[in-house]
Formats: sequence, structure tokens, C-alpha cells
Amino acid sequence: MIYQDSNLVQRSQLHKLLEELKKHNEECKISLEVEKVLRGHRDMQKSFVYMLRIKAPVTLQEQWVNEDRARFHAWLDDDRFPYVFYYRSIPFEKWLSPKARG
Repeated sequence: MIYQDSNLVQRSQLHKLLEELKKHNEECKISLEVEKVLRGHRDMQKSFVYMLRIKAPVTLQEQWVNEDRARFHAWLDDDRFPYVFYYRSIPFEKWLSPKARG
């Protein structure tokens, strides 16, 4: 009988601990969700700042002008210029030098 009573006490203590653990778990989940949202927002801000500070040898306007010029020269030479343009695909010196016609 004493054994059963102590078992009941242990079980009730375990239930209390389990309830506390569940509460703590829920709180952790909520704080983690909030942290995820905030971290996502922070990453977005960072990437936006990085986008504004373009890491390229030319500015964006120069890049657009160069793309148009390269497209025009490709059209003159009956070449197909890639529509999606990657600024490193053509060396900058090539854009600066006048295109040889012959």
C-alpha cells in the first residue's frame, strides 16, 4: 500500500513536470516563430541594402547602356544576343573599344 501511494505521488509530480514542460515548449515555439520572422525581415533588409550597394565595376545605368549597345552590335552582326544579361559575360574593355566594322 505504501508503495502504491509513493507511486501516485511520483506520478502526480511527473504530471506537474510534464505540464510545465509543455508550457515551456509552447513558449519556446512562439519565441522561435517570432525570432524566425524577425530574422527573415533582417535578412531581407540586409539583402536590400546589398542590392542598393551594387558590387559591380559599372553602375546599373552604365550596365543597361552597355547591354543595349551590345544588343545593337549583335543585331548589326546578325548575332543573337542573350536577353538575360550577366554583366561579366562580356569584358568591360570590349564595350569601351569601338566595334570594328569590316
